[in-house]
Amino acid sequence: MEFEKQLYPPEIGMSPQFAMMRFKSAMAKYGQQKVLGESRFQKAREIWATAAFLTGLSKLTEKTYWVAPEYNDQTPDTYGISFKPHPKFESGKIKEVLAIEVSEYEQHAFGDLVEAVKGKLNGKAYPEYYVLLIYAIRPGEKVNLEQVFQELSKEAFSVGEIFLVGSVSTGAKYVYKTVSLFRKKASVDFCLDDELAKKPTQPEMISWSRGLEDDTMIVERYVLKLPDL
Repeated sequence: MEFEKQLYPPEIGMSPQFAMMRFKSAMAKYGQQKVLGESRFQKAREIWATAAFLTGLSKLTEKTYWVAPEYNDQTPDTYGISFKPHPKFESGKIKEVLAIEVSEYEQHAFGDLVEAVKGKLNGKAYPEYYVLLIYAIRPGEKVNLEQVFQELSKEAFSVGEIFLVGSVSTGAKYVYKTVSLFRKKASVDFCLDDELAKKPTQPEMISWSRGLEDDTMIVERYVLKLPDL
């Protein structure tokens, strides 16, 4: 786990763009097969999925998000962190947190998407601020997402929201979709290549600490080298 913590440190929020660029750099340094298959890169894959999801979510909510990992508890896997102005303290911020449980829906998964979601949430009781994020890795498969939404809407899941993120492209560029599968309809497509190529509009890394009352102090971070295996 120490390697994972060096790759994506706890208590540091990364911009989705930086987190995904770091993942791509990790594949270049350690090899794609290792990063996509080995257990020591599980947290890195969860960060990638979360960062892609937050890229789309920011377009739906017009909020700026950072992604952060969870290491101490079994759940959630990651966090989506945003900040809103403090009503009392000038230049103060209040931290808003989405707790995200990442579940891969890959080619060898049993059953269809509805069955996969039901299986993941069977017997589970998550708080309302939890998001179940389905990371779809099933190239070429077509899914009727409206039908999935209608089927899942019949269920009384104990979770805040359910989202799916994954590639929907068939061309040279990677087009990703972020789509809600439960409670409220929301969907957006975006070109991942274009998002990674954009000039950064937020700090790449931040940390935060508690200020007065519910105020949050934010500190920008600058250097974080890739660790050696």
